Amino acid sequence: MVKDMQPHYFLAVPVPPPIQLAIHQEARQNEQLHFQRWVHPKDIHLTLVFLGGCTEQQLNELTRHGKDLVESWSPFSLTLSQSGSFGQKKQPRIFWTGVKASRQLADYQAQLADLCQTLGFSIDQRPYSPHLTLARKWAGDEDYHGDGIALGNGQSWEVKEIILYESHVHQEPKYKTYDAFSLKGVQHESD
Repeated sequence: MVKDMQPHYFLAVPVPPPIQLAIHQEARQNEQLHFQRWVHPKDIHLTLVFLGGCTEQQLNELTRHGKDLVESWSPFSLTLSQSGSFGQKKQPRIFWTGVKASRQLADYQAQLADLCQTLGFSIDQRPYSPHLTLARKWAGDEDYHGDGIALGNGQSWEVKEIILYESHVHQEPKYKTYDAFSLKGVQHESD
């Protein structure tokens, strides 16, 4: 029996279910893309800040301060762009699709990262690279040539909330909503 690992947490922009499903199906049907593990469609998201393991106190502080910060942000749109990869170019470890450059996304992500660092979280210091992970570990017999594929036909969506996700690596889908922070003027369905 596998012991349950402590969940990890991250802040992310949710992707609407029709877009999640469309890009997942498109990627899976592409004959060039041979990966060992595909992300469950419901797990497709745009990470803003990875937090790792957290104490209950850290989560409470983040929830309180994160809601205040995100409520000051105006809703904004994101548009899917081309695919790319991380790792060796011939045999990448991650396949993803990107979003078109957005000043609001970059500004908001930086504000959120600063808040998390102020609250004592250890934040990745690499430059932010917005992407939606779709698959892991190249499994093709030939070299990978999947960068630059346009998935989702340039679909756009309006970002109205930021989700604090909790990850459960032995479940599928892996990511569960721990809390949701609405942007300015947006009401939760339960409100």
